[in-house]
Amino acid sequence: MRRLFGKKSGRAEDYTAVLDLEAGQTELAPGMCNLYCPQAAVKTHVRDLLDVLSEQNKISSEQAQQIRSEQPKGSAEPDKQLQKLGLTPQDILQAHASLYGFQFRHIKAQDVDRQAFDKLELSYIRTNLVLPIEIRDGVLIVGTNDPADVFRIDDVKRRTNMHAEVVVCDSEDILAV
Repeated sequence: MRRLFGKKSGRAEDYTAVLDLEAGQTELAPGMCNLYCPQAAVKTHVRDLLDVLSEQNKISSEQAQQIRSEQPKGSAEPDKQLQKLGLTPQDILQAHASLYGFQFRHIKAQDVDRQAFDKLELSYIRTNLVLPIEIRDGVLIVGTNDPADVFRIDDVKRRTNMHAEVVVCDSEDILAV
């Protein structure tokens, strides 16, 4: 490949490199091939709720593949399809907890520390389904039915001025307390 940028001498031979490029020359300058080298398209898979349920032997891998193929693009979670297979909402919630790396707990009124409970208003607890359970080593343990809602947990941290640790609870347990 000839040098494209140099002194203009007005001679016709200085423009032959430009003509070479127009003729379909695609050779890259040395080192340029290190900047961009397209790879073959590799299909990736992100671990999801169906994988967790399959690992827990709640559904088979064939059922998981069938649900994925039937699931419309952009839909959030296949909860209704899973309930048709006989899974309970509690099974699905436990899988959500496992997917996000949280503990699943059943909460009763006697499990809740009054000092922690008073950190949030009762109306906030009811409308957001977030339950302060206890304070352990200066950290507020909070039960929620939606472990993916990080904004709700951040709001609890802001309202209480405390760090929060999440456990997943059934919404019925939260409302019963």
